[in-house]
Formats: sequence, structure tokens, C-alpha cells
Amino acid sequence: MVGALLWVAHRLATGPELDAVVVSAPTVSALRSAWQAQHGRPPSAEELTALVDEHVEQELLVREARAQGLDLADPIVRRRLIQKMQFVLEEAEPIEDPGDEVLEAWLTAHADAHRRPPRRGFTHAFVAGQGTEAEARAHALARQLERGDDPATLGDPFAHGHVQGPADHDALVRRYGEPLAQAVAAAPRDRVVVARSSFGWHALRIEDERPGRLPALAEIRARVLADWQQQRRADNLARGVAALRERAVVEVEAPVP
Repeated sequence: MVGALLWVAHRLATGPELDAVVVSAPTVSALRSAWQAQHGRPPSAEELTALVDEHVEQELLVREARAQGLDLADPIVRRRLIQKMQFVLEEAEPIEDPGDEVLEAWLTAHADAHRRPPRRGFTHAFVAGQGTEAEARAHALARQLERGDDPATLGDPFAHGHVQGPADHDALVRRYGEPLAQAVAAAPRDRVVVARSSFGWHALRIEDERPGRLPALAEIRARVLADWQQQRRADNLARGVAALRERAVVEVEAPVP
């Protein structure tokens, strides 16, 4: 450690003269604007001078760190440089809104990613508890529902009410759990089924069914545009990396299995 420090001190004392540090007018303006945004007022002459001095000091430290290869030895710095370069390559070509015609074609080509799943809604009578007695009560309620009794008058109170509006499988899983969501998916329209949830047991009948569909572009345009732009950035990055590979000579000294 002491040797490394002595080497750094020697380099700083005897190293080659650094290139001029040019603090451009736009840089000074940016320093002034950043100060004003933070403090709510423009900097004084003395404060602006201090800001410029700090900028120069940081630039000198960055240059010397690069000259000593510290940016290559530090994995955190290396990772940040990689991320920054990836961002630069992703934005190498403008990614603006291409218009409805292009997005319509994109939506058609990627319909599976944007298709809305089928939804089913049901009415039900609820029985609190998870044991066999609660299950038997639910089956008794199912027989009453088959006879035409109103589910709102049967069973135990349920926090979410006796009517579940149309919901897709994932939404039902989040509210009731997987067993009930599977039962709803498999239930015929003309029968009452008994299913267990994370709350207890339910005697339920499917009352509303909405098939899956591909929404019109106008309904999900923002999402389609975001997906299209994300793919364009990925394409830009792939082209940029390919161009770097074409210009590079790669030598791998250790065998790669």
C-alpha cells in the first residue's frame, strides 16, 4: 500500500503535463443553472468561481484516474461505463412515434402479448371455515341455489359481497386463491359448483362471461408505443455492439469449453 502511494506521488510530481482543461461557456451556464435550481437564486461571482474551480478539480481527478487505469480496475466504474455506453447505443437513432399505421402492424404481429384474457363473473353463497363441516354446508347451499334461492340470503356474510364481476384468472387468484380461480374457469354456465378459497367455501354459479380479445390500438396505444420503442432501442444496441465487434480484434488466451 505504501509503495502504491509513493508511486502515485511520484507520478503526480513528475508525470507528463496534462492537456488543457477547457471550461466552456455552456458548462459555466449549466453550473449556474444547477446552483439556481438548488438554492432558488443565481450564484454570486465568488460562488460561481468556486463552482468552476470544483469542476476543474473534478475534471483533473477524472483524467488522472483514467491515466492510471483506475476506471478499468474498479468493477463498479466498469459497470457504469458499460451501462452508459449501452444507453448511448440504444439512443443512437431517434425513436419517435412512428404513427398509427406502424403501430397497428406491430400490434398485429405481437397480438399474444397484448391480448386480454377471458373473464368470468359469478354469484355465490359463502361459508366461513376450511373444514369438512364448512364444505358440507357449502354443498347444501349449492342445492338451494340450484332451486333458485337468492345467494344474498344464504350463507355467511362475505366482505366482498355475493356478486363477483367479470375478472380474469390472475385477478381471481389474487382475491380468492388458485383453487377457486381454477373452479371458476372450469365451471359450466348452467350448474352451481362448490369451490374452496382462501376465505372458506363458496357455492357459485357463473353469471357473466367475456371472451378474450385483442383491444383496438386506440385503447392501448401508449402501451403498444412503449413496446415498439423498447424493441427499437434493443435493435439499436444490437447494431451498435455488432459494429464494435467488426472493428475489434478479440484474442482469448484461455480455452473456452
